[in-house]
Amino acid sequence: AAGLTIHQESFETFKSCFEEIAQDLMTAETLQRQLAHDGDLDPDYIEPELGSLLAAEVWGQGFPAPVFVGEFEVLNQTLIQDKHLKLQLKALKSNGSSHPKTLNGIWFSRNLPLPNPARLAYRLVTDHYQGVARAQLHIEALDEPL
Repeated sequence: AAGLTIHQESFETFKSCFEEIAQDLMTAETLQRQLAHDGDLDPDYIEPELGSLLAAEVWGQGFPAPVFVGEFEVLNQTLIQDKHLKLQLKALKSNGSSHPKTLNGIWFSRNLPLPNPARLAYRLVTDHYQGVARAQLHIEALDEPL
């Protein structure tokens, strides 16, 4: 993070110089969102215990929590408060068959339905509800350059 003070009479000059340099440095490619990920996570490991272990680690700028990717069958999708997408998913194996485990997921601030099947990027967390711990996928992206 950085800050600066610009006198009002110098703002237009600063703006012009800033835009010129930004145009020279930025391309359409650099403006595209890119999501770094940690690869596929075997569905057998999508468990509350792993979510709890990940939550116990220290993550931060330059060292983000792991993001995994996978192909999922979308069993159910429901809109919550017109702004969050609640999901029931089954992981798809490389041969196209479904893993037997049903997974819960949520995509905050998304109100558009997912295609079926869907390739998703997600963070694994543990959801505690009424004294029961469950693995939950916090969806980060869909079919983007991963």
